[in-house]
Amino acid sequence: MAKIDFEKLKDDVHYLIVAHCKYKDMSMYERALKQFQEDINYGQLEEMSYDERFAFLIGFETSLKAIDNAIKLSEQLKKNPEIIQGLLMSAT
Repeated sequence: MAKIDFEKLKDDVHYLIVAHCKYKDMSMYERALKQFQEDINYGQLEEMSYDERFAFLIGFETSLKAIDNAIKLSEQLKKNPEIIQGLLMSAT
């Protein structure tokens, strides 16, 4: 997945969580939810209850944050390989 796609996915799921809580514009929320389902190739969100959908969105956002943190950590370790050596030395 390209970095831009990943950032868009993070933004989309965050928007859905906020929209899910507020329901100010139901039609806009429903369109966004339908597009999100297509983007992640998971068509069961419409069948879920309110609570199940919210739990799914929160879990999905948490997973994206974990992936984002892993990517950032990997980039930092590539830039600073001495960190790995320091960790290895302290482990022994």
